[in-house]
Amino acid sequence: MGWTCTHRDRGEMTNLAWFKRELDSDRGHELLDLASAGFTLYGAYKVPDGRVVGLVILTYWTKAEFNYCWKEMDESQGPGYYDCPPRIFAMLTPHDGSENEWARDWRARCQDSIAQRAARPRLTKGSRVRFASAMRFTDGTEGDTFEYVKRNTFRKIVPLDFTPQLGEPWFYSGLYRIHGWAQREYAVLAP
Repeated sequence: MGWTCTHRDRGEMTNLAWFKRELDSDRGHELLDLASAGFTLYGAYKVPDGRVVGLVILTYWTKAEFNYCWKEMDESQGPGYYDCPPRIFAMLTPHDGSENEWARDWRARCQDSIAQRAARPRLTKGSRVRFASAMRFTDGTEGDTFEYVKRNTFRKIVPLDFTPQLGEPWFYSGLYRIHGWAQREYAVLAP
């Protein structure tokens, strides 16, 4: 369960094409589809007995000659990553009872994660959100209310006492990156 590193030119080919070349074999293994969630890739992987199992591939880039590293784990190895996209999860062969406990646990946690993501309100540019707990940033500021800009970038909103001369009852502070914000508890505020 170690890491494999090799040289890979950025933009040379898609992740799916790259990993099909690396993981497919003439013994019946075939990577059917791949989707990313950050640097974690989730795949539907066909094994020789015809089943399609979940595959998790952790990746990172370095500046060394062997600049691309990955570690692949199938669901039976109990990978601790559960953000499998619904498209990939739907391709997996249903369990028949012969799988191990780790595979059952991984699928159950992925189903929970998919359900939680589906139940959350989707944010669009300009959505105002309030997180359940305040966050402290490296510049020393703290806040719980932000305006969504894109991906993991938010603009901090500082509430003010409303006066007609000021217009909106808040002003905007700087931009902040909030990694893992989708896993935090939050509420979308009325515009």
